[in-house]
Amino acid sequence: MDQLDERIKLIERYFEGDLSAEERRAFEEKLATDEAFAEAFAMEKKIMSGIEESGNRRLRARLDQLMAEESGKETVPSTTAKVRKFPRFGSLALAASLLILVSVGIWWLLQPAAPDQIFASYYETPPFEELRGGEENPPDREAAKRLYQAKDFRGASEKLESYLQTGAGEARDSLLLGICFLELGDFTPAARIFQSLKSNLEINDQAIWYLALTYLRQEAWTEAKEELTLLTDGSVLTGPQRTQAAKRILEMIK
Repeated sequence: MDQLDERIKLIERYFEGDLSAEERRAFEEKLATDEAFAEAFAMEKKIMSGIEESGNRRLRARLDQLMAEESGKETVPSTTAKVRKFPRFGSLALAASLLILVSVGIWWLLQPAAPDQIFASYYETPPFEELRGGEENPPDREAAKRLYQAKDFRGASEKLESYLQTGAGEARDSLLLGICFLELGDFTPAARIFQSLKSNLEINDQAIWYLALTYLRQEAWTEAKEELTLLTDGSVLTGPQRTQAAKRILEMIK
């Protein structure tokens, strides 16, 4: 299981109340010391508590429509308050209803997808992979590693490009170069690299995942959906947590 899978699973278990006392203490320590983890947690918490619009008439109408659709009935949206499928909700009742919608993934139907927030919740800079067999890094690759770990992605990208030009690099080095471009917001070269790695069976699920996130940052919804679908329909072999993450994002942006 990679870091992304572990992070998503841990946050899910926290919200489900499935952590032991010891695990909860470790969770809270990680929350205080890991910035990326804290951002992901904050995003999930915002989703879970997104009920401040409880007095909004349009939101109530949308709830009526969704509930009618769930029960197989047709609802004609109304611009007035003359027809109401359900009694007027108090704030607590509406909050409870929204929490139910959140638990089944319908909350996102009520809110526009925010690509930067979704990205922050599901993206984490992957570690710089070492060479197989513990081999010593060539100079350019070692320099790229130091710069990458220092979050100097421009410098790291230059060293990785130099290393790859020697012909000694592997597909995962190209993947790291794509990550550098993604971190820098250079989406066109990032997408081009990830696209070229989709045929590599060793890392194609990672390439597709990062390609989907690249499209997401660009608000290229159709392209993002196509890539995410590959991770959910069995087209490529990937872990269950990444599959679930892809499904969640698809629900958010559909």
